Amino acid sequence: MPTRSTSSTPTLYDFRRPHKFNREHVRALQIVGETFARRFASTLSTTVRTICEVSLEGVSQLTYEEYIRALPNPACMAIISLAPLPGTAALNLPVPVLYEAIDHLLGGPGGSTLSDHPLTEIEMALARQVQDRALVELARSFDSIITLTPQLLHQEANPQFAQVAVSTDLIVSITFTMRIGDREGQASICIPYASMQPALEDLTGNIARAAIPVSEPAMVGQALLDGLDQVPVSVSVRFNEVALSSAEIIDLREGDVLALHHPVDEPLAVSVGGKVEMRKATEVGPEM
Repeated sequence: MPTRSTSSTPTLYDFRRPHKFNREHVRALQIVGETFARRFASTLSTTVRTICEVSLEGVSQLTYEEYIRALPNPACMAIISLAPLPGTAALNLPVPVLYEAIDHLLGGPGGSTLSDHPLTEIEMALARQVQDRALVELARSFDSIITLTPQLLHQEANPQFAQVAVSTDLIVSITFTMRIGDREGQASICIPYASMQPALEDLTGNIARAAIPVSEPAMVGQALLDGLDQVPVSVSVRFNEVALSSAEIIDLREGDVLALHHPVDEPLAVSVGGKVEMRKATEVGPEM
């Protein structure tokens, strides 16, 4: 007799408030979140000049009231626009981690003792540097779904004053864990369903079109060739390599002439994507 597995945990489902984000939507947003976490961690590390970690925690659907109620107070929320999408969204960064970032931005060693005090106006201005960099990476992370131009509209220290959506509106929350030094906190991106709906409809249409079987292999091959024709590749023309000692390289100054010793009758190497594909005869004067 088969036994029922007890390893899975039941999930609450409210039939009065059905989910509007389907499996494809959630998966696409998870990819966006993973990309953002990787890129933002790299950018943040470069900005504050210390190792920073950002990891995706998950993508969830909830009401705006539930999202706001779960945020700490004080907070550091960036109210943003996501043109061409309608409405506004929110980027929340953890205050304790921001204090650590600000300490590094000002040349400090880190280890700030502040954690639960509201940011001052000067600290908010410094935090904006981190938020601006986050928005750049957010735009790049959404490229797989839609081309966005995020813009910071204003900052809020109290989540209750952040008017992104009506309390009963459904939103998607992409949550992350941020760590700088010994400071760790939860960051999140809140986007109302009404704002994401145009992009999600386009995404659903693309998935549906991709699922349609193609009966003509020749059409598939031609479409592939047409796509390859538009792929950019790096092309370079190279002279023979020149060997220099480290001392000669250090002594190089503006205006110095470096002899290449490339004979005029020796072809130049044409490389495509780093691989030599052909050699072209030179049309230069005497030996360089």
